[in-house]
Amino acid sequence: MWAIVNFNKYVNLRDADLVSRYTVGFPLTADQKKRADVINIGVIDMSDAIRIAQYGIGLYSTLPVCGM
Repeated sequence: MWAIVNFNKYVNLRDADLVSRYTVGFPLTADQKKRADVINIGVIDMSDAIRIAQYGIGLYSTLPVCGM
């Protein structure tokens, strides 16, 4: 599933944290990178981390990647 970067079956702020850490150089696996690109523009950046956080706390009911 998209946005579950830490593989715990739930989208939460830990997923957003992992993505934000990736933007400053921390590694992600290939599968984590695929799950992290929720904006679906081929780049993982803070926009993805912010959207994952917003989705995780219930501000959005879907992710941009799910509509494509």
